[in-house]
Amino acid sequence: MNLLVEHALPATRPAPLDTPGWQFSSCCINLDQSDPGEEAWGLLTRLALGLVFSMDTMMMSLFLYSDWARAAIFGGGLAIPPAIVLLFKLNMLIGSTLAMIALVPPILVNSWQGLRQRRISTDTLIALGSLSGYLASLYGIARGGDVYFDTATTILVFVTAGHYLELRARARGSEALERLLARAPDTACVRRGGEEVEAPASAVAFGEEVIVRPGGTLPVDGQVIDGSGSVNEASITGEAEPAFKEAGTHVYSGTVNLDGCLVVRATGVGENRAVARLVRLLRDALTHRAPVQRLADRVSAFFVPLTVLVSALAFVYWSHQAGMGHGLIVALAVLLIACPCALGVATPLAIWAGMGRAAEGGALIRSAEALEKLAGVKAVFFDKTGTLTKGTLKLVEVIGNLEAVIERAASLEAASEHSLGRAVVAYAREHNIAAGSVRDFRALPGLGVRGNVDGGSSRATRHASLDTAIGSSRFIQRLGWTLDESLAEEKARLESNGRTVVCVGWDGQVRGLLGFEEEIRPEANEAVRELSASGFTVEALTGDDPAAGGALARGLGIAVHAGLLPEDKQRWIADARSRLGPTAMVGDGLNDAPALARADVGIALGCGVDVTRETADVSLIGSDLRQVNWTISLARQTYRTIRQNLWWAFIYNIVGIGLALAGVLHPIVSALAMVVSNLFVVGNSLRLAHGPTHDLPWSDTSVLSS
Repeated sequence: MNLLVEHALPATRPAPLDTPGWQFSSCCINLDQSDPGEEAWGLLTRLALGLVFSMDTMMMSLFLYSDWARAAIFGGGLAIPPAIVLLFKLNMLIGSTLAMIALVPPILVNSWQGLRQRRISTDTLIALGSLSGYLASLYGIARGGDVYFDTATTILVFVTAGHYLELRARARGSEALERLLARAPDTACVRRGGEEVEAPASAVAFGEEVIVRPGGTLPVDGQVIDGSGSVNEASITGEAEPAFKEAGTHVYSGTVNLDGCLVVRATGVGENRAVARLVRLLRDALTHRAPVQRLADRVSAFFVPLTVLVSALAFVYWSHQAGMGHGLIVALAVLLIACPCALGVATPLAIWAGMGRAAEGGALIRSAEALEKLAGVKAVFFDKTGTLTKGTLKLVEVIGNLEAVIERAASLEAASEHSLGRAVVAYAREHNIAAGSVRDFRALPGLGVRGNVDGGSSRATRHASLDTAIGSSRFIQRLGWTLDESLAEEKARLESNGRTVVCVGWDGQVRGLLGFEEEIRPEANEAVRELSASGFTVEALTGDDPAAGGALARGLGIAVHAGLLPEDKQRWIADARSRLGPTAMVGDGLNDAPALARADVGIALGCGVDVTRETADVSLIGSDLRQVNWTISLARQTYRTIRQNLWWAFIYNIVGIGLALAGVLHPIVSALAMVVSNLFVVGNSLRLAHGPTHDLPWSDTSVLSS
């Protein structure tokens, strides 16, 4: 009963073996249909009919072969008249035939399709077992011998019940995708012909205007053309803080408009919506087979034909020892107990559950192979800017007359788009320092800005307009302005502490210094501690100068390698792989592409809706660094589950075959044991998917939480 979840997806999958000729698979049921829920209901209907028809057969068998039943019916006599025996057998024939019609067609179809492709599956084993019992029973009626209709039908009932339970398990895995798609509403308020009309969301055309009122969920991706308000984008970007939207900003389907009325021009409809792209990425990931899964296929390829051979030999041996009837029973027991169904379902269902659970936590894993590599990671390397830090600079220290320096600096930087300038303006607002007006503003890229700043409200700058400049030491040197000894010492101190230093001067002389530093993400320390406690080697790579790297190292307590070019980062990753083992690289997925590609696993942080970054094996939709350790731990748990499932499958098959060959197991018991074995594997795998979402630190931002 192999549950190959990939078959449910619209993609071509390579054969289990790469060699030509006959191939063997552990797949027991065709999973090519796209909706496992509908398939499960169809199978449940067949199971109900088969169960009803087989009940009559089992009751007749009870009266034929049970001494106490015969005694109860015939008044203590153990002999049943031959006519009654024949009538019972014919009744069993009718019931078992109807049960076979209800239950065996899907198994026969799958078996025949496999045989046409020169591929033997465990469907073939089940078909051989049930049909052998049925045909042997027809022979028994004709020759006056024993019949095995009850065995044939009970086998099919148990196997079909197992198929149904597996399909329901896979359907529950698919529900995560459905919940994601369901975030976008079914209807939309669209402006057509000057009027507002309600239309199906699927019918909204590119370029149409959609109106979203407070509390409403956006049905399409688009650009705001009118209105403003806050939008909760946690389901898409993973950010808990609502994002302010106004004309010109982009919004995404499935997000919630918290306040304000937005008019949105549709730019992403249907399969081009953000949620549809996320679902497509996850589905594509599930079509790729992991190396451990291919190993299970190869084991099954050896096991299936071996099972047929052992069953045939058992039939010959026991027929010679105890008669053909007993030989048939032993052969059927071997066929059923040795079906490598648990082996087949052990890997794909665990991978499905693990990747679905990862998606619920905001981690989209590109393939099953990437999940397997992630489980083996020994070292984690982080990029600095935009990953361990927020990627923005903060003004933390001012040298000189604070009011005068900040007033002139903020006056000039108010017209600048540079990140340093924004930090200066923010600092001025925090300290209620008003900026003055600027004339003759000039920006010199890579150096600084210069202009005439009019006198402001402070006593230090109340006099007339002065030529003011802000920039690097190189800019000040180019202007020929002086830097006195005390400021030079302060500049050296700031730089030794890892600060980015900017000079502020006017009237031909440097009057003050501004010290900036990058803000470390608030969860960075906790994330690093968790990874270190889990046994990982944790280091950081940055292109910044050694002073900035040293400041980060002191702040997080990890080794930081600074002053690295992109090719240097690649060399560090290659060296780490040889020294430490499999390595993961965490970056923002943009300027870290070479290092992400060189690592065994590339993890892109804060992808939001941009989840198609080719160099990233794992895309973290949110920006919480704690997702890294959680995702790696989940991958490890997934592969522990796979190993548990495989060990169970091997032990079960070895013990079961031994008991069946010894003639201890009846075929019905073998079929029941096969189902119980599969249920153990299914239940063990589904534990991965049932972890509580609320226990995640970023639980309010989980992508698929309901």
